[in-house]
Amino acid sequence: MANKNKQSKSKKLNYLKAVVIVHGKSELQMCEFIKNNLRIKMEFISNNKGKSSIQISGLLKRLNCKDIKGFNYFCKKYEDDIEIINDKLSTNFKMFIIMDTDDCSEEENNNYKNKTMFKKHWAYNYICPIYKSFNRIIFKSSILAYYSAYSVHNKSRNYRYTR
Repeated sequence: MANKNKQSKSKKLNYLKAVVIVHGKSELQMCEFIKNNLRIKMEFISNNKGKSSIQISGLLKRLNCKDIKGFNYFCKKYEDDIEIINDKLSTNFKMFIIMDTDDCSEEENNNYKNKTMFKKHWAYNYICPIYKSFNRIIFKSSILAYYSAYSVHNKSRNYRYTR
């Protein structure tokens, strides 16, 4: 009897929950870890699988590429994976953009953080900027981290911290 009840219930479709635009390889690896462990349906956008980075200054150029330039292009690319209600994406959908803020101007940094950079883009209401400014924290605390060459012998990275 219990098996019949399980079979008679309709399966809930697993729609795409997020598209994540990542800065580089470390952000991509973090997102893949989250996706695999939480089993969330997510798509990632990166340059060359994270091997080359997307900068904040070039972010609008990436957002205006054919696959996510407009709502119709986006729907066409992810047509089997997205939930559309009344010609809009589901409120459960988000477009996360994870960037480093160390290598941009202060104006670009502020425009990214408060979303004014994306005001004219169709996905403005879905975009959630996520940023890290790790190097600024290190410099403010007077700790400088130097990366020395990758050791071929023990295959580990050597860091030297000075205060």
